[in-house]
Amino acid sequence: MTGNQIRPLGGLIVVAIACLLFAGSAHAKTSIAILPFDSTNIGQTNYVKMNDHFKNILVKSNKYALVDREIIEKVLREQSLGLSGAMDQSTTAKVGKLIGVEKIVRGKVYYSNNGYGMNYEVIDVETGKVELTKTQSSKNLLNPPGWAAGDIMVRYPLVGTIIGFTKEGIVVSLGEDDGLKTGQRLFWARARTVKDTKGAVVFSKTERLGVLTVLDVAPTSSVAAERLSQQPGNTPREGDQISPDPLPRKDAVVSRTPFFPNIKSDRLLLDDGMKEVKYLSPKYNKGEGYIDGHLELDATVRKSGQTYGYYPSPFDTLSNFIMTADMRFLVSGGASAGITIRCTDPVNNDNKYNLYITDNGRIFIGVITNKTAQFIVNGESSPALNRNGKNNTLKVVAVGPQFDFYINDTYVLSYEDENYETGSVGPFVEHGCRVQFDNVKIWSVK
Repeated sequence: MTGNQIRPLGGLIVVAIACLLFAGSAHAKTSIAILPFDSTNIGQTNYVKMNDHFKNILVKSNKYALVDREIIEKVLREQSLGLSGAMDQSTTAKVGKLIGVEKIVRGKVYYSNNGYGMNYEVIDVETGKVELTKTQSSKNLLNPPGWAAGDIMVRYPLVGTIIGFTKEGIVVSLGEDDGLKTGQRLFWARARTVKDTKGAVVFSKTERLGVLTVLDVAPTSSVAAERLSQQPGNTPREGDQISPDPLPRKDAVVSRTPFFPNIKSDRLLLDDGMKEVKYLSPKYNKGEGYIDGHLELDATVRKSGQTYGYYPSPFDTLSNFIMTADMRFLVSGGASAGITIRCTDPVNNDNKYNLYITDNGRIFIGVITNKTAQFIVNGESSPALNRNGKNNTLKVVAVGPQFDFYINDTYVLSYEDENYETGSVGPFVEHGCRVQFDNVKIWSVK
């Protein structure tokens, strides 16, 4: 729909309410309006499932101020635009200004011979430019909207600012309402901009200065202390940016050379032979987990999701460690299994790193955030893996944001990623397979 004319709104009160919602305590959260998606070859039930899944992930992330769908539909009706995202870019940006948001998301969901798909774009309301555009497709109905939501969460982190200083520490504009907790890491950065003679920004760059630690939290603010300065001589200032997400974000890096070739194990923290102590209470497991001195995770009756277990305290706040585990596929079902590390939400089996292998010799490394997986390594074949039901010993060396991965005492690969610095560990299997685990050991590192 090209050349749409924006008319004065009869529903100004509704829009004013929307603007007020985004003007107060949610100032740190990017305000977003999701236009009704177009659709092709997809029934109403699946259309609703895909739309709702996309929105629910963004809501759960607690990073965004999402405008109510009723307000969006009212604005579209007032403008005689129809309940559709099919409008030109300029008109979309103008609608965003009327609603009072920073970003507009629009797109299309569809079904084809290749499965379910979703293409979408994010438009900046102020500039009218498309900042993010992508197409996701999968045989699984919920994967495309889940992956799309994950893309948006990576592109638009939750960002607050330093708002003052007290004798207790640095006061920041994010608090308990934003999901902050005592002891949490905050990235600290400073934006540098250059403007032309007319005041327009011609250059903008965000530079990381260091890391803060949250000392105390209130609903809408927190007190933090400086943990690490990456640029000596720089001290925190009012207006500096802070975020629980890496700021600015650095892409995950895969290395073929170990980060810690000479690292030594220190104190043995856990020696789980699965016989004397039953540490784990597997969730969604078929039958008894502990059988003949082994742990069996059985997800053969599951149609989706995982069967898993997490080690209890003090193994729920591990950061720097070496971990090994033996595992053997009893029923592969074409699925994968492995170990989870640094899970920050074990209750919901979410926000974590997963290290997967398959019985036919493939490796996956995934970053899972709000039930959405972004793969650092996606199905790479490895000759180090024993196949066809034979035992494999996995080893992970985790220090800071860097990880070395070994299989059967053979170095396989390394990766670097900053999303999670501490959390729980445990084994898991994907739906369709049954796997035996044994001899899980964890050491601190020197």
